[in-house]
Amino acid sequence: MNSYYFSRIVFFYLMICLVACQKTSSEGTEAAIDYKRTDNSVVMRLLGDADLLNPQLTTNNSSILAINQVYQYLLAIDPISLELIPQLAKSRPGIKNIENGPYKGGVKFTFEIHDEAVWDDGKAITAEDYIFSAKVMSIPGLADPNLQASMTYFKQVEIDPDNPKKFDVIFNKKYILAEAVAGNHLHVLPKHIYDEEGLLDDIPLVDLTDLDKATDLASSSDNIKQFMEVFASPEFTREKIIGSGPYSFTSWTPGQEIVLDRKEDWWADDLQEDYLGLQAFPDQIIFKPIPENATAITGIKGEELDVVIRIQPDDFVSIQNQDIVTSKYNLHAPENLAFYFLYLNTGKPNLSDKRVRKALAHAVNVDTLINRMFMGLAKKIASPVAYSTPDYHKELQPLPYDPEKAKALLKEAGWEDSNNNGIVDKMLNGELTELSLEYHHINRASSEANAIVVKDFASEIGIDIQLTPVSHSTGIQLLNNKDYDIYSGGLGQLPIWLPRQNWHSEGRDRTSFGSTYTDELIERSELAEDPEERKKIYQELQQIIYDEQPVIFLFSPQNPIAIHKRFETPLSSYYPGVFPNLLKIKNK
Repeated sequence: MNSYYFSRIVFFYLMICLVACQKTSSEGTEAAIDYKRTDNSVVMRLLGDADLLNPQLTTNNSSILAINQVYQYLLAIDPISLELIPQLAKSRPGIKNIENGPYKGGVKFTFEIHDEAVWDDGKAITAEDYIFSAKVMSIPGLADPNLQASMTYFKQVEIDPDNPKKFDVIFNKKYILAEAVAGNHLHVLPKHIYDEEGLLDDIPLVDLTDLDKATDLASSSDNIKQFMEVFASPEFTREKIIGSGPYSFTSWTPGQEIVLDRKEDWWADDLQEDYLGLQAFPDQIIFKPIPENATAITGIKGEELDVVIRIQPDDFVSIQNQDIVTSKYNLHAPENLAFYFLYLNTGKPNLSDKRVRKALAHAVNVDTLINRMFMGLAKKIASPVAYSTPDYHKELQPLPYDPEKAKALLKEAGWEDSNNNGIVDKMLNGELTELSLEYHHINRASSEANAIVVKDFASEIGIDIQLTPVSHSTGIQLLNNKDYDIYSGGLGQLPIWLPRQNWHSEGRDRTSFGSTYTDELIERSELAEDPEERKKIYQELQQIIYDEQPVIFLFSPQNPIAIHKRFETPLSSYYPGVFPNLLKIKNK
């Protein structure tokens, strides 16, 4: 072989080696990074400390994040689709309309708990545990009142005589949230642990799901009084925590951390491949309350945290360009099931005309607020429904920033600056009245800064706004009493829109918006079995709210998150954006 051909062959093989080496190097770059920690434990930031570790008593988000790893529902929530998926139950329930009997016109859901499902002490999980949990949830003055309110139509549970793990949950109306209430509104608790003495055994569930009877029992039954005292004691809120989930409670140092360890030989280990609701990958989950954003950022840079949620937008934008962060973390900003808006009290004379309310909406430059508050990490909205859900009316467009349109609407409504002092006015009850509004906001710097921006926008169209800072509790009182003109607000949302609480005249209805017709729409939506029928009702209701503008819709913020690169996981618009049990270390 001559030297020319020999050199070409050598060159050819060198090139193959070079390409292969480059490919290997590229694919292994992430693995080659010298991570500070490489184990399969997850350290996750909480926005605040937990208060209790009893799933029926707490409304604290930090507590619930930990509780969801220790206790279980019949049905969980898919992080991507936000649909209900099986957890303790073998499947989503069978559904049957009730044609006869005391619950005629209602519906029953048939659940069956996994055969393998047991409590930490090895005792089987049965329908009796579910009934006990429903009783606890129904005792007035004990459990979360918001969850209790959702169980209005929940009436009875009937156990299959041939199978203690199979049962029917009965509602006396075909309620839109019935399946979610039955399957995902109460954690199933071990009856033999929480009611060892059987204090609730002789009290029928139907008596507790009847509000009047339950109220009488809560004040007259010694057994219920004794149970409530024991159930809320430190033993069952901080010490004795026995669940059915993949993690066991190891320790809780208030203000510092909650440590959960993955159980060995957990009852659902062999079911995980078929059930997303039963998957749990980390060997350990450590929750750390870190309310200060600067501390959280320091924790990222020091690689002390694996998951950091709700990063402040300015910090999030800053760390996107810092190699010390981006070499070790993936940064995400998924959509959030929440939105911000301005309450407008339609019951006040100066805001009773929808043209005035629309003028205010056109006067506010929402893009400016998004850039100021969230560094652009938010989406403008036109409805009180999360954009990422199927219920959002996507044909509605946010009202554009248009001061000239705003001025025209005010003029149409009779408001003009007759005395050239910069404030529009009109004759009301024989007196010249200027369009002046009081804007209450939470007494903190960020809220005040944004209120000032809104005030400046309003002044451009001749509306005078006076700013009044208040505490959070005072603000809630003003809203509930409808004793305000403008108030800044924000709400979270379930995957299913439930307009009753905020838009029905018998709900909070803090804007005095509700009418006989909108109440009727809301009631029809709650009983609509066909999703398409319900969607049409929702769209009509959203259209009315859009036309009336009882609130100025602003935006839905994104959720800035940092996740250590050694993990992969689905992201979700459902709080907190990351399901800690689904964080999977990449080399596994």
